[in-house]
Amino acid sequence: MPSRCMSGRRGWLLGLAGLVGCAKPAEELRRYPVRGVVKALQPADRIAVVRHETIPGFMESMTMEFPVKNPDEFARLQVGQQIHATLCQTRNGLEFWLEGIVVEK
Repeated sequence: MPSRCMSGRRGWLLGLAGLVGCAKPAEELRRYPVRGVVKALQPADRIAVVRHETIPGFMESMTMEFPVKNPDEFARLQVGQQIHATLCQTRNGLEFWLEGIVVEK
């Protein structure tokens, strides 16, 4: 017969496994290629204002503000640079940002 301590530990482990199994999975992202020109930078909020070409499957060309989550990527940006990047958008559409920013030469 198992000891009370052993069955308590087993119960704790099963409970923990159940919690892990119920954890919300990482939200799937939609990704779109972006090409454009940096028109302005807002360092306090790490926002790049980009005049972009049409983003296939997402929107027509326009100038808009894009958050840049990675501080190192943002620090490399300068007004007037031609860039390409990946626009990431959460499935629910409530959050979007640029990543993988490359300055074209």
